[in-house]
Amino acid sequence: MKIKFILSLIIILFVGIFAIQNSQIIAIKFLFLQINISLALIILISFVIGGLIGIFISYTRDGRSYKEDKKGLYNKEKIKDKN
Repeated sequence: MKIKFILSLIIILFVGIFAIQNSQIIAIKFLFLQINISLALIILISFVIGGLIGIFISYTRDGRSYKEDKKGLYNKEKIKDKN
Protein backbone atom coordinates (compact mmCIF):
# COMPACT_ATOMS: atom_id res chain seq x y z
CA MET A 1 0.00 0.00 0.00
CA LYS A 2 2.83 2.38 0.82
CA ILE A 3 4.51 1.67 -2.53
CA LYS A 4 1.31 2.59 -4.41
CA PHE A 5 1.12 5.87 -2.53
CA ILE A 6 4.73 6.74 -3.30
CA LEU A 7 4.30 5.83 -6.98
CA SER A 8 1.15 7.94 -7.13
CA LEU A 9 3.02 10.93 -5.71
CA ILE A 10 5.84 10.47 -8.22
CA ILE A 11 3.39 10.32 -11.14
CA ILE A 12 1.55 13.41 -9.88
CA LEU A 13 4.87 15.23 -9.55
CA PHE A 14 5.86 14.33 -13.13
CA VAL A 15 2.48 15.41 -14.50
CA GLY A 16 2.76 18.70 -12.61
CA ILE A 17 6.27 19.38 -13.93
CA PHE A 18 5.20 18.46 -17.46
CA ALA A 19 2.18 20.76 -17.23
CA ILE A 20 4.23 23.70 -15.93
CA GLN A 21 6.82 23.31 -18.71
CA ASN A 22 4.03 23.33 -21.31
CA SER A 23 2.14 26.41 -20.17
CA GLN A 24 1.67 28.18 -23.52
CA ILE A 25 -1.81 29.19 -24.66
CA ILE A 26 -3.34 27.00 -27.36
CA ALA A 27 -6.60 27.03 -29.30
CA ILE A 28 -8.96 24.11 -28.65
CA LYS A 29 -11.50 23.54 -31.42
CA PHE A 30 -14.56 21.37 -30.96
CA LEU A 31 -17.36 21.44 -33.53
CA PHE A 32 -18.10 25.15 -33.92
CA LEU A 33 -16.50 26.24 -30.64
CA GLN A 34 -12.97 27.56 -30.25
CA ILE A 35 -11.43 28.21 -26.83
CA ASN A 36 -7.99 29.64 -26.07
CA ILE A 37 -6.70 27.95 -22.93
CA SER A 38 -3.40 27.05 -21.29
CA LEU A 39 -1.94 23.70 -22.33
CA ALA A 40 -1.05 23.07 -18.67
CA LEU A 41 -4.73 23.32 -17.74
CA ILE A 42 -5.68 20.88 -20.51
CA ILE A 43 -3.03 18.42 -19.30
CA LEU A 44 -4.21 18.63 -15.69
CA ILE A 45 -7.90 18.31 -16.63
CA SER A 46 -7.12 15.26 -18.79
CA PHE A 47 -5.12 13.71 -15.95
CA VAL A 48 -7.97 14.21 -13.46
CA ILE A 49 -10.61 12.84 -15.85
CA GLY A 50 -8.41 9.82 -16.60
CA GLY A 51 -7.94 9.21 -12.87
CA LEU A 52 -11.68 9.39 -12.23
CA ILE A 53 -12.37 6.95 -15.06
CA GLY A 54 -9.71 4.61 -13.65
CA ILE A 55 -11.24 4.78 -10.18
CA PHE A 56 -14.71 4.12 -11.57
CA ILE A 57 -13.52 1.10 -13.54
CA SER A 58 -11.58 -0.32 -10.59
CA TYR A 59 -14.69 -0.17 -8.38
CA THR A 60 -16.71 -2.29 -10.79
CA ARG A 61 -15.76 -5.81 -11.78
CA ASP A 62 -17.86 -7.89 -14.13
CA GLY A 63 -20.92 -5.79 -13.29
CA ARG A 64 -20.52 -6.41 -9.57
CA SER A 65 -19.79 -3.70 -7.06
CA TYR A 66 -16.52 -3.36 -5.21
CA LYS A 67 -18.31 -3.73 -1.86
CA GLU A 68 -19.69 -7.13 -2.84
CA ASP A 69 -16.20 -8.28 -3.72
CA LYS A 70 -14.81 -6.97 -0.40
CA LYS A 71 -17.42 -9.04 1.43
CA GLY A 72 -16.29 -12.09 -0.47
CA LEU A 73 -19.58 -12.61 -2.28
CA TYR A 74 -17.99 -12.51 -5.71
CA ASN A 75 -15.32 -15.06 -4.81
CA LYS A 76 -17.86 -17.42 -3.21
CA GLU A 77 -20.02 -17.35 -6.34
CA LYS A 78 -17.00 -18.03 -8.54
CA ILE A 79 -16.12 -21.07 -6.43
CA LYS A 80 -19.71 -22.34 -6.64
CA ASP A 81 -19.71 -21.93 -10.42
CA LYS A 82 -16.56 -24.06 -10.73
CA ASN A 83 -18.14 -26.93 -8.77
